[in-house]
Amino acid sequence: MSVYEFLAQFAKSTYETLTVNSMVICAMTLSVVTSAIKSIKQKGKLDWVEALLCGCLTLAVSSTLEYLKLPREISIFLGGFIGFKGSLWIDAFINRKTDSEE
Repeated sequence: MSVYEFLAQFAKSTYETLTVNSMVICAMTLSVVTSAIKSIKQKGKLDWVEALLCGCLTLAVSSTLEYLKLPREISIFLGGFIGFKGSLWIDAFINRKTDSEE
């Protein structure tokens, strides 16, 4: 296999991967950007940890949606919601729900 064939195959597989996962990528990007803007507005500085945690939570939610056979388009809304509310709010919400069931 020549270098050109390898690069062509790599470009083709990269394009296919990005096309298939475009909704998840959009949701994660929206979540990170929303969280970053919110942290700058509230704290006056960018909180990268919070923004990346929101992106990771969005990825987990997107995987759960796929497992439950729900539309992937919902992940964009949930990514924006997670980024807006923040990872600490999501953590407190989950703790309230799990503690009330015990």
